Amino acid sequence: MDTPIACTLDFDSARAQLREWRDVLANVVERCDRVEPTRARLVLVDEVKDVSTLANLAQLETRCCTFFHFTIDVTATNFALVVEVPTDASPLLAGFLDDICPEALEDDHQVDVPVVANSSASRRDS
Repeated sequence: MDTPIACTLDFDSARAQLREWRDVLANVVERCDRVEPTRARLVLVDEVKDVSTLANLAQLETRCCTFFHFTIDVTATNFALVVEVPTDASPLLAGFLDDICPEALEDDHQVDVPVVANSSASRRDS
């Protein structure tokens, strides 16, 4: 069964969660690499002190948007948050990156995000 490309948060909660992402990543993202349309690698500064906050936020995101997949990648040369989505959700990844690190995108875009709340589907612009 395919994972639905939908968010279970209402509009205000989704906006609040996006603000939390911005706050958490504001001073720790060194570079955003759009590895492919469905995968991005956010290279973090070496001084990231609170990895648990980042991991908890990623887990929270996957509770409402189950199509997102996050991995914390640690190598000898850097530390990164890898974000992956199914092909159908690549515009949503672009929207996420546009908010977090707009330099990762080449073109402007408008993303139409399906929201599932209170057992009824609706749509909103992100």
